[in-house]
Amino acid sequence: MDIVEFKTRSNVNPLGIQGSGTAWNAMYSKRIIGDYRFNNKQNGEDNDFYEEMHVNRNAKFGRIALAPYFYNYPRKDSLSDIKYKTYTNQKAVFVTACTRNYYKYLYTWVSSVTKNNFYKKIYLIIEDDKLNLPFTNIEYININKIPLNKKGLNYNTGYSIASLARLYLADILKDEDIVLYLDTDTLVIDNLLNL
Repeated sequence: MDIVEFKTRSNVNPLGIQGSGTAWNAMYSKRIIGDYRFNNKQNGEDNDFYEEMHVNRNAKFGRIALAPYFYNYPRKDSLSDIKYKTYTNQKAVFVTACTRNYYKYLYTWVSSVTKNNFYKKIYLIIEDDKLNLPFTNIEYININKIPLNKKGLNYNTGYSIASLARLYLADILKDEDIVLYLDTDTLVIDNLLNL
């Protein structure tokens, strides 16, 4: 093979997705590259390389199911951010809270949020200090460390500690201007930024 494409993991697809159309999701043989090099563009040079290798050189290519590459996008101060402000202009902050019996929904929740939205950060208010979810820009907050007002009107109402946690978001997330709280059993199928 002259070119072997592999799966790419990213903020949007943490388990990996087979893609094409970019230079960075493949390995190239030295023979097929020859003396060709990236041009001097600062954005889109990889697209020109991809076209040269796949279209103009009659390369034999195949695919493997491995996902060795993590594409961290958007990323602050990257060339894409400098040109398009993809990270700088991103302000979305999403939050959910749940107890352990709702952990089974967390992966689907985070996956559906990240697949359809670029985001600044996701906060997961849970009963543990951390979970091994394969996503970036997630902060875990242990629900048991939130100082709930046990004498308050909302405490003995039959609501779970996770339901009560949202009442304390302004105290917990003081550095965030705006957050969107979603229940953990919500499935996000579109961009939420208009909200």
